[in-house]
Amino acid sequence: MEYFFVLYSNSKEFGKYSYANVVNIHGFTNYNREHGWEKGNDFLKKYAKFLSNSTDDGLFFRINGDDFLMISRKKIDKELLINLELLNETSLSVTISYFDLELSSHVNALKELVGYEI
Repeated sequence: MEYFFVLYSNSKEFGKYSYANVVNIHGFTNYNREHGWEKGNDFLKKYAKFLSNSTDDGLFFRINGDDFLMISRKKIDKELLINLELLNETSLSVTISYFDLELSSHVNALKELVGYEI
């Protein structure tokens, strides 16, 4: 997330991005308990790779644990991120929070969510 804060403080560079999605994976603690840390780490790596490949014009950050942030120039189909075959093979679920970076209220909510302090 440190790079996100550097990017955000450079308004010229950050201004290239119009959309943000926060991806929250639910049930991951239980998944780790049932399948072990190694399998949990493997899942996170696969899912992170999928997320980073799902946009060719954006950036991808890990907020913490099993929460991720994607910023992009184009809007990303949330259903694509939720209905991933990888998730269907597990007991995990995903919710997506969408932010329009051209709206100041959305930017403020996003900053609060990721812990950005002015």
